[in-house]
Amino acid sequence: MNKDLVKIEVSKDLLLYGLRYVIKILDNNIKLSNEFKESEHKRDKVGRFAEKGKSDNYKEIFERIKSEVDPEVRAKMEKVNIDFEKDNILPELNKEDLEELELKKDYPVRLKKNIIARQDLEHTEIKKEDVNMLLATALYNPDIKAEGKGEGYIHFVKKLGNNKNSLVLLDIKENYDGFYDIVHYFFIREKSKKQMLKK
Repeated sequence: MNKDLVKIEVSKDLLLYGLRYVIKILDNNIKLSNEFKESEHKRDKVGRFAEKGKSDNYKEIFERIKSEVDPEVRAKMEKVNIDFEKDNILPELNKEDLEELELKKDYPVRLKKNIIARQDLEHTEIKKEDVNMLLATALYNPDIKAEGKGEGYIHFVKKLGNNKNSLVLLDIKENYDGFYDIVHYFFIREKSKKQMLKK
């Protein structure tokens, strides 16, 4: 018998023995599921697995919030309907918020197309169908209005539940052209919101 053939046979036997040993260890230490069900493992926009038990029904949340506000505020919230291909003009802020921020001008809010494009790149976790709710709740029914890092920047924050808040950063200083411009918008967790407000 050829020595090379003997080596191959011995190597093959050792490899099979080693594989059986590894499988036996895995079998004894790990409970393997017989079936992977894709429907039980939700994914985000870019295909990553979403956190287990963390699905948010923003449509229901939005309807609940709208039902709790006065008709004038509800009407403003319902006018938020973003066209992702152009600049958008949203309703003016609420009078009480303008007074609290000591703003004398009742300018409409603007969301520019370049901000929408940047948001699409930086915040892939935000679904397009949730943007109207995020903006409307934070701008027209905020729980908190807090100064941002830049001069004239104000954070508008609304608690949505399930450890999430909607947040819109608004520039109220550079309003020479008659608009308060949205600089940023995203969802923020409760812990991050508390850290932001400490600064």
